[in-house]
Amino acid sequence: EMIGQIISHYKILEKLGEGGMGAVYKARDTKLDRLTALKFLPAELSALEENRSRFFLEARAAASLNHANICTIYGIEEIEGRFFIAMEFVDGHTLKQQHPLDALQSSPLPVKQAIDIVIQIAEGLAAASEKGIVHRDIKPENIMIRKNGIVQIMDFGVAKLSGTSPLTKAGSVIGTVAYMSPEQVQGIEPDHRSDVFSLGVVLYELLTARSPFKGFHETSVMYEIVNVDPPLPSSLRADLHPELDRIVVECLQKDREERFQSAREVSKSLKRLKRELEQRPTTDLTRRIEGVKSFPPAGEHGKAIDTTSVETVTRGRMWFWTTIVFALIAIGAFANALLSARSERLQLVRSLILPPDKGGFYMAGYAAGPVVLSPDGTRMVFLASNAEGKRLLWVRPVDEIDPRPLPGTEGSSNPFWAPDSRTIGFFSDSKLKRISIEGGGPVTICEALNGFGGTWNGDGLILFAPSVQTLIHRVSSSGGVPAPVTVLDTGRQEMSHRWPQFLPDGKHFVYYARTIKFGQSAEAEAVFLSSIDTKESSFLAHASSNAVYVSGYMLFARGTTLVALPFDPDRPTALEEAIPIVTNLQVNNADGRAVFSVAENNLLVYQSTGPKTGSRLLLLDRKSKQLSTIGEPGDYWDIRIAPDGKRFALSFYDPQAKNLDIWIQDLALNGKTRFTFHGAQDRMPVWSPDGRQLLFMSNRDGSPHLYYKELSGVGGERAFYDSKEGEHPSDWSPDGTHLLFTKVGDVHTRTNIWVLPLAGERKPLPFLATEANEWDARFSPDGKWVVYNSDESGRYEIYLLPFLREGAKWQISTGGGWRPRWRNDGRELFYMSLDSQLMAVEIDLRGQKVQVGRTQALFQTYPTTFAGNYDVSGDGRQIIVNSLLEGQISSPLTLVANWTALIEKK
Repeated sequence: EMIGQIISHYKILEKLGEGGMGAVYKARDTKLDRLTALKFLPAELSALEENRSRFFLEARAAASLNHANICTIYGIEEIEGRFFIAMEFVDGHTLKQQHPLDALQSSPLPVKQAIDIVIQIAEGLAAASEKGIVHRDIKPENIMIRKNGIVQIMDFGVAKLSGTSPLTKAGSVIGTVAYMSPEQVQGIEPDHRSDVFSLGVVLYELLTARSPFKGFHETSVMYEIVNVDPPLPSSLRADLHPELDRIVVECLQKDREERFQSAREVSKSLKRLKRELEQRPTTDLTRRIEGVKSFPPAGEHGKAIDTTSVETVTRGRMWFWTTIVFALIAIGAFANALLSARSERLQLVRSLILPPDKGGFYMAGYAAGPVVLSPDGTRMVFLASNAEGKRLLWVRPVDEIDPRPLPGTEGSSNPFWAPDSRTIGFFSDSKLKRISIEGGGPVTICEALNGFGGTWNGDGLILFAPSVQTLIHRVSSSGGVPAPVTVLDTGRQEMSHRWPQFLPDGKHFVYYARTIKFGQSAEAEAVFLSSIDTKESSFLAHASSNAVYVSGYMLFARGTTLVALPFDPDRPTALEEAIPIVTNLQVNNADGRAVFSVAENNLLVYQSTGPKTGSRLLLLDRKSKQLSTIGEPGDYWDIRIAPDGKRFALSFYDPQAKNLDIWIQDLALNGKTRFTFHGAQDRMPVWSPDGRQLLFMSNRDGSPHLYYKELSGVGGERAFYDSKEGEHPSDWSPDGTHLLFTKVGDVHTRTNIWVLPLAGERKPLPFLATEANEWDARFSPDGKWVVYNSDESGRYEIYLLPFLREGAKWQISTGGGWRPRWRNDGRELFYMSLDSQLMAVEIDLRGQKVQVGRTQALFQTYPTTFAGNYDVSGDGRQIIVNSLLEGQISSPLTLVANWTALIEKK
């Protein structure tokens, strides 16, 4: 509405933009006949006398700045009670307009261009700082790039007004959240080093096309700024010089005393690097092996360790022969470090290992495959996806660049090595298997419903945990019937033993034990010592994860810190003083597995937490188009849409309570409400047909049993059915008369489907009890059929049976499948294929004979869908999937040679 008006002696020509700090107009100064930019401050900021006087003081100081990289302020005026600033009109675009972050996702800026932009910003900030002026709001929107390439900082003297009133009093928050320094987030008065932090954020974004601090709302971003170290830029982009890591890390230090102490220092460091890049046009891989000082990987930025960095590049391939030459040099440097492990003064060497090309790691979460070093330290095995999204085991020699997939290990989890370092044990298809890395397919050893760790001694004996709710069992590596070797301590209310690890004598072992009070106290998780010759166990230490012994130390996690404790296996005693080794370690809270491994040759490999851990809920259509994101990131499980389609129940691990409970999420309001409140783990919600009750599984009495609760909350959480075996709920019949559940026996009886009539004596009957595993049964919408999973053919397939009446069994899937879901009209069935594609099959149940029609693959879910965890709306048009966060898939591994030198530095 101001276009064409004359304000004072300025004629308004056009509106350039508008933001939280007011509208900006292009104008002509009629006195001096020059183009000018006028910024009108919002009326609410001009209203208070205190604001006006402070603004004049600050803006006059900013107007005194005269520097090529600062937009010149011509004057400050007031018209009808509103302030405006007359400033130089810059013919160009803001940094955000010219290089928006979304566009950068696929193509970050060239390194030299990013360095040049940040040098100019730093020069402008240095000039301001030398006159005692702090900007307080450095961000891409406040950086202009002229058409001639000159970079200029905007809004000096304005940023201090961009907070809540009172504007600069103690306790106020001033600035743009994503670019704030930790002191600004905490309400501490900023200084020139606060601008250095914001400059570091800008540099990080230009180099990586990613924000260092992420979150779905301002509070979560603020938390990360104060508490979380982002991944190194070089872990996200392979062509970066290590010196850029150092510069970014020093800019982003939480404590401003440890940052660059001026923008001038930042400028000098970048100019020095720019000269080196111009004078030495060699590859970055060469620089990384020339003794450049290394800086800690993601999660350890707080304390830099003086080491030699040899970073492994597995993406962004260089020319073939260049790669070969420099790879050999790098391998030689790493091998030399390994040979020096016995030297008097150990030298630390770090190597970053990225996921397979176009794939992702699966280190944490359900069906994960955390990295494990071979006993001789020459190889590592881990679970990752390939370019097609298929998850399988990969083996990577530590002295080579590329990993090699192991065919036949699709859908595997939790690998472990044989003592010969040539054979791998792993879990797949509800079985414990082994495979030789020298060739041949997998060999089945025994049944294992859902393996939680294994270990192998020199006599061919394997210890393993068959499932989440079992003891440690033993079995010969050549096969046989497993037998338990531990006993639950009822006095401690233990509910499971898992993650066994043999000690060097091949008889004693350590394992992780969890009680039903997990999450309620520090004593609910611990590491114990036992022996294959006795079922007696002794306490070693309270821990948050599996434990591994090597070279006189026991390593395990406490929280997200990897600690080491001196340990003598010949005289084992309870462990006391812990020595922290790695911070921000990736730990899966749901199962107590930390992502680290050690070997006898003094190698350590681990994964740090990414920018975010856990998963997020996505609403997709049938073509995988994302319709919305539901709620915030977290640890989600067991999605079950309600009969009304307006909400769904899910299991959610609350990091505050450290507990897994049932929650209810409203799709329209996008908010969730906690439904169960017991300290035990509650999972697998099932809706009653009228949507008034939820059936679920809880281990509150030490074993998984069926409980239920009214949606109204009346009556609380009550036992539905109890037995000596464990039960997992599957489905509630449409007429409300029957329940389907899976009876979970021990490793001998496997899993079977049972039916519980809800009238009369409520005596359960076996619906399907064979030698195969049958589970995840679902009633058809008319209640006449049951669809389920079974591995009777040797792999999981989807089958259909009449419910409590005579009739033939029908196989629905042909290439493997699991987790079936119905459309409400019963005319379509969804399931997950074994290679993680979401499938839809047409089905007609109206006649005497089942008609199975066209089957189509809707979309590839991995790395999208976490644990096959999804549900489909009643009309079949929308799918809720549980998506692993990118940080867990892409965060690199860190391989450390001579890791015990970390202890010597403590």
